[in-house]
Amino acid sequence: TQVPLVRDLPFARAIDQNGAVRLTDYSTSGSVTTWKAGLSWEPIDDLRLRATRSRDIRAPNVSELFSGSVQSLVTVRDTANGGVSTAVIGSAVGNKDLKPEIADTFTAGAVYKPSWLAGFTASIDYYSIDVADVIATLTAQQTVDLCVKGSSQSCANIVRNASGGIVRIFTPQLNLNGLKSQGVDVEASYGARLANGDTLAFRVMASRLAKMLYRYEGAGTVDRAGEVGLSSNPRWTATASVNWRHGPLELSAQERFVGAGAYDKTLVEGVTIEDNHIRAMTYTDLTATYELTGGEHRGLKLFATVTNLFDKTPPIAPIGTLGTFYPTNAQLYDVIGRSVFAGVTFR
Repeated sequence: TQVPLVRDLPFARAIDQNGAVRLTDYSTSGSVTTWKAGLSWEPIDDLRLRATRSRDIRAPNVSELFSGSVQSLVTVRDTANGGVSTAVIGSAVGNKDLKPEIADTFTAGAVYKPSWLAGFTASIDYYSIDVADVIATLTAQQTVDLCVKGSSQSCANIVRNASGGIVRIFTPQLNLNGLKSQGVDVEASYGARLANGDTLAFRVMASRLAKMLYRYEGAGTVDRAGEVGLSSNPRWTATASVNWRHGPLELSAQERFVGAGAYDKTLVEGVTIEDNHIRAMTYTDLTATYELTGGEHRGLKLFATVTNLFDKTPPIAPIGTLGTFYPTNAQLYDVIGRSVFAGVTFR
């Protein structure tokens, strides 16, 4: 539904209500109802305020439900046995008893498009997402640590021999207790036509992650906001770009920023880890495009892109999964180095 509530009053150019509802039935996990309700208010022509409240779900996929055991050799610190490091068999496996994730989401923000500066737009949005029954896999080390803290679910996935040593750790897909994230997204863009007919455009997007709370059964809450080693939750991320077009030639540059953070928010620097800090990283990308416009070549476009222009090496943040080990977090950092792509598009 999209319902206009107010038009052209002194305190509001427009107020609109929107809403939706959906009933979904899954053969593996039953029926789920989702919905949203939103409100949009334009107090003046240049400013729009908006807010949305919703109930959202994500059902488990086929792999999460039914994948067979994938075994690997992993090393863990047995914190229940003096912290001794030991090599064990890790078994990642699906879980047919998974339920859909359920999230309560609230967003509120504003969009500003000033009439006195054509081509400029700015927006800011706050979000709060509280997810129950999160589907995820704990690492073998997290399983051991949570068992020590009192998680019966984690203890059930650890197999020990007669002398008490760990021989196998199961890491199935689980409905973890919960996850709550809060943060702010900001975006600003400006585009203008220059006197000679060229166009110039700027865009900046930034995100601030305030909280990333993982709630574990029987073991309290861990805030992983600012963790960029074992998980991918930098407090600050940003992208800035500039684009210039002159006839058939278009040039653009982009700067990507990943903020500094901790390797593991559960470790204490100088006690359980020597150095828990990972530095911030920035990457520069360049793109050039040339479009042929005449005769039989019309619609032919040549392009070239350079990513990680300055060939920056990623920070050391060792991580391992399913027997494969990486020296850094490949979800956040460039593991290839400078790359050059060139090609042709046509129609």
